[in-house]
Amino acid sequence: MLEVAIKSSIGKLRVPAGWADRLLIDGFVLMPVAPAHAQRLAELPFVKVDGKAHRDPLDRLLVAQAEIERLPIVTRDAALAAYGVPTIW
Repeated sequence: MLEVAIKSSIGKLRVPAGWADRLLIDGFVLMPVAPAHAQRLAELPFVKVDGKAHRDPLDRLLVAQAEIERLPIVTRDAALAAYGVPTIW
């Protein structure tokens, strides 16, 4: 949800009013940031994307959570796939 909120606030993503509540109504479950996620984030290497180190902290948190929880990430961002986690979209 944080990623959607941030992308929406900077104009990179258009979402309808009430989108956050709608996700919960539709059955999405929020994943808290667990100590294991934070530890993996601290250890996560900075992969290179287009010759530059990928440093987006929320993207890296999503990667850490996906690795620990063994879940895919729903994204079109090739930078996340560069970490080797499964992506959908």
